[in-house]
Amino acid sequence: RYAGWDLALIFYNGYQNSPLYEQEDDGQQLMLREVHPRMRAWGLTFAKGFPGGTLRGEGAWNPSLGKAAQSGGIIRANHLEAVLGIDYTFLENFYWNIQYFVSSMTENRGAVANPDYQGATLSVSYKFFDDTLELGLKGIIYTVGEQGGSAQLYAAYGVGDHWKATLGLTFWGGPKSGTLGQYSDNDLLSFTLRYSF
Repeated sequence: RYAGWDLALIFYNGYQNSPLYEQEDDGQQLMLREVHPRMRAWGLTFAKGFPGGTLRGEGAWNPSLGKAAQSGGIIRANHLEAVLGIDYTFLENFYWNIQYFVSSMTENRGAVANPDYQGATLSVSYKFFDDTLELGLKGIIYTVGEQGGSAQLYAAYGVGDHWKATLGLTFWGGPKSGTLGQYSDNDLLSFTLRYSF
């Protein structure tokens, strides 16, 4: 902690969580082999509180991150990810959270997917009746990368310390090839009932 700022340095040395697939052709049949490439990453996080809210951010630099290649193998490229956000509470019960995020591969040497994207998230909510009822809106939109976006309207009602019922309406949009746009025909109405113990 320095001058009211919470700071942290992060280092990771291990394997990628999501698998990649290498093609193997022995002349008779084509096979796919699942691999988890080794990776190293350096990161920085920070947070600064102020009356009613918090400013926070984090970034990660990953040299030689493994990506699926158009040739069927695995390529290595430098990868940068960062997010900057702020949350603020108005009038005790009116909560706002806005974040901006970016992901960029500095050397796109034949990767299957477009590794560069940017976007923003928004979460707004208001609590009523001694915080037992919460009405809110959550959303995400990709401004670069043609990944699409989604938004959810919800109402959550809590009974005591154990029961909570949530009703939500979720919308999807964007290009059919996008991460979220592929669900544009699957807008949904959901209801969950949760008991905590």
